Amino acid sequence: MANYRQDDYDKQQQEIYAQGQREYLEAAVNLQRVKDITSDSTLYQQVDFDSETGYFVNLSDLHIPEGDMKMLAEMLKNLARIPGMKFGFGGDQINNSIKSSVGDTHSEIINPQDQVKLLARIIKDLDEDYDIINKIAFIQAGNHENRSEKDVSLNPAYLLASELGIQHKYVRNIARVDFSLNHDTKQDEKVVVAGLMTHGESNPTKPGAQAESALALRLEQGIDFAVNSHNHKTTAASTKKQINSYNRVNPEYMEVSFYNFGAIIAGGEYADRANYPYPRMADLEILRMTNIEGEKKLDFINFRSLVNSTAKGLIDHVDKSMRYLEKHKYNTTAEITKKYVHSTKALAKTLPKKYKEEMDKFEVSKNGNKISNKIFFAPLSGFMIGNEDSKSNEKEIQEKIDILSKLNGSCKVVLNGDMVFYKKAFTLTNKNGNLLGEKFPEESFSYILNLAKLLEKVKNKIIAYNSGMQEEKIMKYHSEALAKMAMNRIQMDEKLCFRPYNKLKLESEQLKIQGKQVEGYNKQVLERAVEKAYKNLEKAIEEVLPFIADGYDLLEESEQQKLLNDTLDHYDSLPNGYTSNKKGKRIYKEEENKQKDFLKSLLAKKLRADKALLSLSEDRNFINFKFPLAEIELRTPHENLVQHILCQMLEIDPKSITINPNPNTTSYTTTKIKDDKNRTRNIGLIGGASKSLASRSAVEGHLRHENDIAPGANVYYTSTRRGSEFMTMDASIVRDLNNKRIKQDTFFIAGGTFSGVGEKDFATNKLYKLFTTSNQKEEENPIARGIYDTATKDFNLYCESLNYETALLEPDVLSQIIKSEATRSYGKTVTTFEYKKVKEKVKKLVGKFEEKISPVKKTTKDIVLKAEKAKVEATNIEDSEKNI
Repeated sequence: MANYRQDDYDKQQQEIYAQGQREYLEAAVNLQRVKDITSDSTLYQQVDFDSETGYFVNLSDLHIPEGDMKMLAEMLKNLARIPGMKFGFGGDQINNSIKSSVGDTHSEIINPQDQVKLLARIIKDLDEDYDIINKIAFIQAGNHENRSEKDVSLNPAYLLASELGIQHKYVRNIARVDFSLNHDTKQDEKVVVAGLMTHGESNPTKPGAQAESALALRLEQGIDFAVNSHNHKTTAASTKKQINSYNRVNPEYMEVSFYNFGAIIAGGEYADRANYPYPRMADLEILRMTNIEGEKKLDFINFRSLVNSTAKGLIDHVDKSMRYLEKHKYNTTAEITKKYVHSTKALAKTLPKKYKEEMDKFEVSKNGNKISNKIFFAPLSGFMIGNEDSKSNEKEIQEKIDILSKLNGSCKVVLNGDMVFYKKAFTLTNKNGNLLGEKFPEESFSYILNLAKLLEKVKNKIIAYNSGMQEEKIMKYHSEALAKMAMNRIQMDEKLCFRPYNKLKLESEQLKIQGKQVEGYNKQVLERAVEKAYKNLEKAIEEVLPFIADGYDLLEESEQQKLLNDTLDHYDSLPNGYTSNKKGKRIYKEEENKQKDFLKSLLAKKLRADKALLSLSEDRNFINFKFPLAEIELRTPHENLVQHILCQMLEIDPKSITINPNPNTTSYTTTKIKDDKNRTRNIGLIGGASKSLASRSAVEGHLRHENDIAPGANVYYTSTRRGSEFMTMDASIVRDLNNKRIKQDTFFIAGGTFSGVGEKDFATNKLYKLFTTSNQKEEENPIARGIYDTATKDFNLYCESLNYETALLEPDVLSQIIKSEATRSYGKTVTTFEYKKVKEKVKKLVGKFEEKISPVKKTTKDIVLKAEKAKVEATNIEDSEKNI
């Protein structure tokens, strides 16, 4: 009985335990669901803009208090003034050195808690006037904040968001932000630009590797750009990715970009220890998102050029004004001219006025930073004119050329390889097994002609032509035929088609030919002598002995006879070339006939003594008479032949552009630009085409390795066959010719190509805008210790990555558009007016003519009626007579 009660008790205990486990697991599941719901690992955020243009800045790597706090506050104030500006705090807002970090806790000026409070105070102080907090899209943790997260599960980035009252915008790992833009013509439609923001803890240190790593990720479908930070290096890159939609059979291709906004820190011990480049804190890069007729355009621009943001509205205003003038009714041509002149001058005044208002609004004009000039740098590559597989790119290429033609004289075009297609020769084999090759120089010539037609609009903007692999192959296989075609078809100067004659080489070639002629003559004489000697061998050798034996005439007759017999015996002992095969059949091998060789050597001595064989040294006069030097055409096609032909077709001087015929080397080109103080600066461009199919990281390494950073070389550029568009900025210390240490801004650019390796293996090509500002106040500090503080900096150089379409939004370009559009519209209006006037005049003349000829017409009609009446009457009379 006791055992029964014990078993029953154990069952109850087991049930209690099992119920407890079930409740525990259910509670754990519920807690996990709560954790998932309230997770701060990722954040999805929507940002709406009230216009078709929006701006975004990722403020990362502030590393407070390492940077300049006053400069940070000034920068935030200027950025907040920009209409449609949104911020992201992308991590490493504070330096946050703790015991487990690499940094030294004792070297911190203020503790991590006060670092958070300092940044929050800066933002709050500016918020009342500039509404900064509402412009913040997210606050992200970086590896410096995550130090505390790992140790005590408390993240300083979350504390910053709490201080600002926007805890819901805090994110620890990934922020996905959708920026919604208005449609420029359709009010009810929106265009969404999606961004994926991360900070990273183990990103590659090289910008190229970081860009390649970010763009290689399997990004969520619909992402237009990715943002990464951590390595403090400003970078912009783009590529085309294949997007497979669940409801589409064929994949789509969309442009995906990558941006690193650099570090918002003005140097310091931390940056020195990490070997980071010296950033320009006040010259922040900005992402401009533009909706142009429903198409998204992303530009990586600089703060100093953002004052040009009103240009698009002004262009629209110009279009409306021109349409109004075209529809207006005029009485005279003079009235049209007067109306157009007045309106155009008014528009011309509006532009600088609007521009000045924009400058004043951003408090830039007071510093005298108005940019007086700029350069639009367009490295074009991969047109592949003539390639049937690249025909799908013809429309895109034509659109880009049309846009470049509208830019002013500051546009610099570099033809950076593979501009024309090399049609590969095919090989045939004839019946003898010899290879026969078929070449296509005619096609190469026509491809260059088509390229010239395409570039006609921008011919005055071309500053360099670097050969690529296609041009290299054309020169290898078609150069001689192309040179002759150029001389005959387009009357190109022979000096541009062929290299100058080399007299020494020409003479050596002539002597080589003459030597072969003498050799043939001597061989023929010797062969005839051998054939004659075979007829009477003993006599032939006897006649030769005096010429080969010393003192032959002094020998006794018996001794002479013995010498003859010994020579004949030696001759007979030599192989005569006849052998037998395995079957015993006798065969002859000419090369083994040593008797003939021996006989030749004997006869040659007699023939040389008799002057029957010619000597190149002793018989020079006779040889020149018998075999005069040949008139040969020894001309090598010019190494710049392809470029010279293009220049001839475009009617430009080849000396006015830089030409590089070798894809493996680079060329150096300079161009001039004015800074904001109206001082002329020289900008050096070093670059060339590349054979590499490598990634951005390899291209960046190629640019840095192949070209040592040198004074005057500000931009290093190339184009890859894979079309990886890429731009990064660096700063370096160089020495000028006076051994003075100079701080230099350097940009590395890998332009995209219009024809890649595969069908869609190319990036959307970008246009790069360069401009400068003077830095005359900065002087070398001889008592300073920092590597950057002991060097001078004469001017700042800036580079922006733009879309071709948005480049037309520049104010100085707009001035030309106003002029050209006004001229076009005026011509159209005058033509229409004159046509109407002439038409009305003709109509009036016709009316008057009809009035004048109306009596004539009436008289003529009466005569006809009378004649018809008389005819009827005559017919009636005739019928009556018949009846009678």
